[in-house]
Amino acid sequence: MFLAAKPPFTNAERLYSIYYKLRRNRDGTAAVQNLICFMSAFYTEMEQTQAFPLSIEEMDQSTMVRDALDQVMTEYPGIVRKFLLIDAIDVAQRISSRESQRLGGMIIESLENDNFAQVIQLTDQLLSSQDAQLPDSVVAKTMLIKATAHQKQGNLDSALSGVSEIISRWDSAKNLQLQHSVVDALIIRIEILQEQGKIKLALLTVDEIVNCFGDKDSPHLQGCVAWALVIRGEILQDQHNRNPAIEAFDEAVMRLDAVESQEFQWCIARALTNKGKLLRIQNQSDFALSIFEEVVERFGIAEDTELQCWVGRALICKGELLHELGHLKSALSTFENIVKRFHLTKKIRLQDLVARSLIKKAQIFWRQDRPDSALLTLEKVVERFDAIENAGLQNSVAQAFINKGEILQVQDQFEPALSAFEGVIERLSTANAPHLKIMVSFALLHKIMTLCVFRAPAVDGVLPAIEEGLGFINTVEGMKLSNGMRLMLQKNLVAMWTLKHFVLQRKGESGDAKIVFQKLTEHFDFEDSSELQIWSIKVLIDLTELQINTGNIPDALYTCNEITRRLSEVTGHEKALLTWEALRVRTNALLIQKDLPAAVDSFQSLYAVLDPNNGEMIRMISNFVIHLTAAGVASRALLEVISDDSACAEALRPIIVALQQEAGETVRAPGEILEIASDIRSDIQKQRASLRRGEGINVGTPSQQASSSDVV
Repeated sequence: MFLAAKPPFTNAERLYSIYYKLRRNRDGTAAVQNLICFMSAFYTEMEQTQAFPLSIEEMDQSTMVRDALDQVMTEYPGIVRKFLLIDAIDVAQRISSRESQRLGGMIIESLENDNFAQVIQLTDQLLSSQDAQLPDSVVAKTMLIKATAHQKQGNLDSALSGVSEIISRWDSAKNLQLQHSVVDALIIRIEILQEQGKIKLALLTVDEIVNCFGDKDSPHLQGCVAWALVIRGEILQDQHNRNPAIEAFDEAVMRLDAVESQEFQWCIARALTNKGKLLRIQNQSDFALSIFEEVVERFGIAEDTELQCWVGRALICKGELLHELGHLKSALSTFENIVKRFHLTKKIRLQDLVARSLIKKAQIFWRQDRPDSALLTLEKVVERFDAIENAGLQNSVAQAFINKGEILQVQDQFEPALSAFEGVIERLSTANAPHLKIMVSFALLHKIMTLCVFRAPAVDGVLPAIEEGLGFINTVEGMKLSNGMRLMLQKNLVAMWTLKHFVLQRKGESGDAKIVFQKLTEHFDFEDSSELQIWSIKVLIDLTELQINTGNIPDALYTCNEITRRLSEVTGHEKALLTWEALRVRTNALLIQKDLPAAVDSFQSLYAVLDPNNGEMIRMISNFVIHLTAAGVASRALLEVISDDSACAEALRPIIVALQQEAGETVRAPGEILEIASDIRSDIQKQRASLRRGEGINVGTPSQQASSSDVV
């Protein structure tokens, strides 16, 4: 069952064939086979699932049924879409003794419940059973189930040993089902090698699959070749080899479209979604959006869980891109679409998509200056998913707590913010999943940064929190972590050591601060000190943002000076962006302090490092012009700054026109430019009115900007 749905004409033929053979009492095996094919086309997935136990019972009584199922599986390797369940059901159908059948049924049930420890125990019993005369194809698939269960449990060495034995025993087999087991084992080997950080060996295994099975006719083998190509694309994507990655995704889709394999439709969705992500990185926003929409159009009504997951991920990517482009209403609508699609589901992976979408909605509400809506949405995540014992959902709940704490920080609600971070620490400190440990390290880091502001300028009580964070990370470093997780942990560790160094300097303990920085340099395996300084500077920029948002301008400027000192030691391509960020926060701090001459000087330095092709930078320059003009800086002075560079001046044409009009000039320009300039002048008037009411100035961060100047 669970076959690829056939065209109606083919199914009608099978139905007639069933009728014909039953009428004449001929070829019962073929009749059962055709009946199974008919059911696969017209029965729902749930109905087919419910039919499996009955099929197994019938097999015990009827050789004809057993032969029919065997023939169907040979002709249609995509009999079940779930990778593990294919093998479990195949095993159950191929064993003859009643005791072995009982074990096969228990394996299926254990897999469906993600009880991988029991799966390992049961497969061992089946393989060692004395009364089960198991053919090689069943032995191979049983070993494959066991290896995959080990992989799911994180026992990578045991899993790798299991798949290696399958490959070595049957890599030259001519039997199609043994070839399926071998290629499935190779796929698992790739995944394990990736988790172990052995990327070159993983890519070699991808090549092995393509070379050995790339010209085979079997839909399952072609599907696995495509799957391997998708993995290759993802590895290249991680290595920033973007065009070769896109080529790998395109080839995978082409192969799968050619064989029309229903079993691997999720692989098409995965390849397209990853391609869209790469196009987004390459600033091909329209193309990326069209790819995400293609995934939804092709697979949006699919019932298969894996496909639904990739549809949800494509929608999340679409929403994130719309958010990034400033299309906030469309982004909100996209995330709401995900919530509506899956809010009634009991499937954990789909519930996780709901949780992530709610968090994304909260982030948009925050950008729209709707903190109450953001906090309410984050509370929904906690209320709905906190009690579910699933690592993915626990991760989303932790993210909700951290986002809640960040919002409360900015609202000067330090105690509730600290409580939110403590919520993560208390819930997950003893969790076993590595990614949950990473979330605890993030919560500890946010707690430290909050205390740096809350207890300023004396920063009393911060050092014990830093020692708590460093101690926790020390316990995690010995765990088996993926390269990505280890990098995140290292970033958080750099941040904590940087803040310890900063706090000691702030307390006047320069000798201890110097020792800390020496330890920091020695501890991390960076290629050079510049790379270490980059992470430190990013932490200090975040700290400056927090100090500004809480009105602690003297400390913010002190931190800006520390950033400037560290920037002198940075080289490489990242220095320009870090310089921009450092000048941005300094200009904002000086503007809030109402030191207008210093703010204009800092703005001029900021403008000097502007990339005219960076839309976020253009929006930030526009917002600074609005706030500086409203604060009393002469339009002529700002025009002198932004009119010199022809490339930048072209990108800032609406802003220049607005300033010229503010200076009393009559300006001729295209209607669209004049319309945007009018919006900018309106924003200036609103800001002036705000200042007259005694409200403060804060240009904010790029992610918080959502004014009419976004259209520039």
